[in-house]
Amino acid sequence: MKNFTIAIPVFNDWDNLNRLLKKINLIAKKNSFEFNILIINDFSTTGDAIISSLQVLSLMIEKNKPISELTNLFTLTKQINHEIKIGKKNISNKTLEDLSLKMREKIGSEGRLIIRKSGTEPLIRIMVETDNHELGNKLINEIKSSLDFLS
Repeated sequence: MKNFTIAIPVFNDWDNLNRLLKKINLIAKKNSFEFNILIINDFSTTGDAIISSLQVLSLMIEKNKPISELTNLFTLTKQINHEIKIGKKNISNKTLEDLSLKMREKIGSEGRLIIRKSGTEPLIRIMVETDNHELGNKLINEIKSSLDFLS
């Protein structure tokens, strides 16, 4: 019999934790696993990642597969991230949407891109995913030029 020990910090979400523990218990009985569970309630005020981790663990046990097999669902694509400082420039969301549409037409099926304002800093954040590094850099430079032209 396999024996697992799990330490769970719980942060106000007792109902979901209870449902998850019941599910783990059913899976453990079905597969002859034994779990020792230690519940900790005094470290932080958030816990979504812990609950998510337990759900992944539960799925691993239920499917009897390692995480590598359960998460190998797509091919990773190279990502280029860039930030443009805008200071006090007022660039509208509509302007960014229009620019995004124009750039998405250019990247087509070769990748994807996101252009957005930072929520915390005076920046425009750009993310381009494509295996065509030359195209990715070209698009970032075009976006930079377009934003410079607007200011």
